Amino acid sequence: MTTSSASPKKAPRKAATRKRSATGKRPAAKKAPAVKPAAVLIVGAGFAGLGMAIRLKQAGIEDIVILERANAVGGTWRDNQYPGAACDIPSNLYSLSLIHISEPTRPY
Repeated sequence: MTTSSASPKKAPRKAATRKRSATGKRPAAKKAPAVKPAAVLIVGAGFAGLGMAIRLKQAGIEDIVILERANAVGGTWRDNQYPGAACDIPSNLYSLSLIHISEPTRPY
């Protein structure tokens, strides 16, 4: 008994054709939307991203795009909320110096 090691033949491929409308004309090709490049791209709309955007605008740079994967701004502060939690020491780390807030309502 003999066996053939030849592979099975593939069916010939059909040529790609575009559908024609009732008038016999091909439909117009869809154009990709125009994309305008930005001067600055900021990834993330959290504390640092928003602070950077504010400083750039203050420096006269208006052509800014901020990318955020979530449906709202805020970063870690948006994702992690701890009701009633507060810092137990005076801290300027989480204060944007570019935003003047009068006196705090509580010490820490």
